[in-house]
Amino acid sequence: MRNGLAGQCLRFQTGTQWSADVAGWPCAATAAGCTVVGGGIRCWWWNWRSGTSRLLWILSVVNRDAQGGFMSVVLEYGAAGRWSWTPPASATLVHHSGPVSSVPIGPAAARALAEPLDFPPLASAVIPDDRVVLVVERRVPGIADIVAAVWQALETAGVAPSKVCLLQPASWMALQAIDPREKLPVAVRSDVRWLVHDATQAEVCGYLASSAGGERIYLHREVLDADFVLPISAAAFDPVLGYRGPGAALYPGLSTSTAFSKALGLGHRELRPGDERPLAQLVDEIMWLLGVQAAIQTVPHRESEAVSAVLAGSVEAVTRQARRQLDRDWRLSRKSRSDTVVAAVTSSGGPTRWEDVAAAVEAARQLVSRGGRIVVLTDLAQAPGPGLELVRTQPSARQALRELRTQMPPDWLAASQWASAADWARVYLLSALDAGLVEDLFVTPLANEGEAQRVIDLAEECVLLSGAQHTFAEIAD
Repeated sequence: MRNGLAGQCLRFQTGTQWSADVAGWPCAATAAGCTVVGGGIRCWWWNWRSGTSRLLWILSVVNRDAQGGFMSVVLEYGAAGRWSWTPPASATLVHHSGPVSSVPIGPAAARALAEPLDFPPLASAVIPDDRVVLVVERRVPGIADIVAAVWQALETAGVAPSKVCLLQPASWMALQAIDPREKLPVAVRSDVRWLVHDATQAEVCGYLASSAGGERIYLHREVLDADFVLPISAAAFDPVLGYRGPGAALYPGLSTSTAFSKALGLGHRELRPGDERPLAQLVDEIMWLLGVQAAIQTVPHRESEAVSAVLAGSVEAVTRQARRQLDRDWRLSRKSRSDTVVAAVTSSGGPTRWEDVAAAVEAARQLVSRGGRIVVLTDLAQAPGPGLELVRTQPSARQALRELRTQMPPDWLAASQWASAADWARVYLLSALDAGLVEDLFVTPLANEGEAQRVIDLAEECVLLSGAQHTFAEIAD
């Protein structure tokens, strides 16, 4: 079919057959529908029995030149990387790009706080004597802009800066924390306290309650003593929790080292994000026991340090809307695997981390054929954690998986995702890491974008993932 967008076409899979030059109207011949949205095409799979639909993928429109060949496709990666590829005319492409539009973070946060979801405006929800704790997740894009918007609302309510504490969860990684107060007015910046939780210091935690399952819950004393607790976090798919909701900023990040150890676990590949998971249920219970009523979450965008939305309101409403937008924009279902997947990892809330790269590799693994090619585009420079160092010492990726299950290092999840992908497919990594280190991880290092292109030019069917670390990928039943 001609698609009505002059000179533009792409190939995609509808149901079980291939179609080219897709129009912006439902495809009557199959159980799929397509709509042109903001320069891209959304493809839906309709369940006629239930009357429901699921987004199969979001496709960017790929231009063809006068000779009928593809023009360049551009993927952003890292903080400023841009990889351009001109696919061969015979290639079959699927490009999942996430939401098209981003929002200016500061103004979007101010609007969300003034008109929150199922909750009064923040300036009306607190009183001057309230002790306010903002639980600030470490990797929220534009966190300083969000904190500045929150402070404007608190100041309007008459809350003194000395009554406000910014509390960041603990991390097993020795990363330098970025001061989230940097955009507060100079006159109040030093009066607003900023604390980073240390899970190894037992005295900073107090007893909250026992869970329904009999587990004693300990949290940082600042949140136990607060009158108003506001979690600020980035919504995401999570291999352990299913969805990373507002409560993930509090637990286990504000608890003890024992809680951290208990929370270690590999994602359940057979479960979908909305399925019940014990840790997610515990986190929800802790939020209820603590009496947390409101939250702020950002929804990811494929571009570096960008978001597609800032949500504020009641915990339930924010959670519901964030999940809806994640499912709509970042959930990719396909009917079959491809021989090549390109995963572009953009930076978000700081330099690229192994955690981000491993999540992208896991998404690619779900889509690639056994023995296929995964090409990962990053600017990763972070030293590997203990789990990845353990992988380097093993004779094979499969043996590394066995050792990881035995030793359970703190970066067990990222290391296991990495080793699992290396055992399943041929993985190629563009990064700022030493080539020898990359090879020790059972991966082929790429020195530059040209080497990446030579690998991808071999593809017959290629899936391109922009912002791959945000993507939940699955092969549909």
